[in-house]
Amino acid sequence: MIKNAELKSEKSFEGNVTSSDKLIGISEILDLTDLSRPTIWRLRRQGRFPEGINIEGARRLVWLKSDVHAWIETQAKRGRA
Repeated sequence: MIKNAELKSEKSFEGNVTSSDKLIGISEILDLTDLSRPTIWRLRRQGRFPEGINIEGARRLVWLKSDVHAWIETQAKRGRA
């Protein structure tokens, strides 16, 4: 299990991690959003998708599921406006 202190963002990680939050990888993000991998990376580079979290020693980028869900909700609200 990864402890909160072991989470390191590419930039500055300021998310509120709760004990019920889950780290997810790109595969789950693709399933949740139905976007392509290149689209996710492009949005991320443009600052329009949540920053990932580098897991030290694992060479893996993950996201907090709550951050991704919040992004999806924001997109849905914008689409309905």
